[in-house]
Amino acid sequence: MLAITGMGLISAVGRDVASSCASLRAGISRARGLLSYQVLNADDQEPMPVRACPVHGFTEGFQHLGLWVRLASAALSDMIQFSGLPGSGAGSWYGTALAVVAPLLNQHRFDGAELLSDSLFESYILPAARNSGLATSRDLAEWIPAGHAGAAIAIERASAQITRGVPRVIVLAADSYCDPLTLGWLHSLGRLKTPDNPVGCVPGEAAACLLLESVESARRRGAHIFAVIGGCATASEPDHWMSGKRSQGRGLAAAIENALSQASGTPFSGDLLSDMNGEEWRAYELGSARVRLQSQFDPSRILYPAVSFGETGAASGIAAICAAARSLERRYASGSAALVASSSDNESRGATYLTC
Repeated sequence: MLAITGMGLISAVGRDVASSCASLRAGISRARGLLSYQVLNADDQEPMPVRACPVHGFTEGFQHLGLWVRLASAALSDMIQFSGLPGSGAGSWYGTALAVVAPLLNQHRFDGAELLSDSLFESYILPAARNSGLATSRDLAEWIPAGHAGAAIAIERASAQITRGVPRVIVLAADSYCDPLTLGWLHSLGRLKTPDNPVGCVPGEAAACLLLESVESARRRGAHIFAVIGGCATASEPDHWMSGKRSQGRGLAAAIENALSQASGTPFSGDLLSDMNGEEWRAYELGSARVRLQSQFDPSRILYPAVSFGETGAASGIAAICAAARSLERRYASGSAALVASSSDNESRGATYLTC
């Protein structure tokens, strides 16, 4: 089991984890028109701004690496404050590993070889850490370009690192679907919500991070534990979106089943936080997975963070875990446990079980 002893989050509805999660709980959305990308109005064929959920007043003028650094720096700074550990490269952070979840590096989405190179530590990870006052090194940093399910992959790897003796691991992700290149990519694939496409996504942007350590270590140093990760599993879906086939929910069901078996093995009935974003294939996959697990998986409530945050890609899984942990800590969850389920565009599927 892993203890969550720090969280950070910046989104369209909040500049920190507390306000972002409060806005999500209240169902607040700050979707607005993006003048940088326009689509045709279905009624009069006049151009109109696409609806999106940007971090307004914070990310304008930035894109890709520069934007990720800006968002990630804010999330890390928020996490340092929440953790109660001193920042600015203090000795308490010595030996802390950093796992950075990134989008799938699709060359049709990203027009730049720098995103596919080996220089991402110097151009993204190191600047974000320095901006927030953390000291890190290449041998303690890991790059996980896995999209939505990258959160579960990173947590699995963090668990293995902590078992081997690493004191703490920061899991971080930043992503934006609001830049013109990504909007054009989504639009060309029919994945963008427009007046003539109601089953597309509303683009968003966010950064989120978790500070993970063993429960024993957290208790020994008297840390505040926001939630405990009792189970985390990943699986592979052969009929994923990129394959052009319709997923029957096998991979997502396997990930959920494995996460639940690690935690308790008993039927689950708490909150489910899903990465459904308006796209039909995600709804079909989740419905199929629920049918496969009907005897052991009956969530009392399903929450959709994309309603408030928009589609936040690689950041969605960690942002949902922050929201789940916050709801458990403050006792407004529907039960004593929550589960976060994530599906990447490729075969990766992930599920994370949290409890008080």
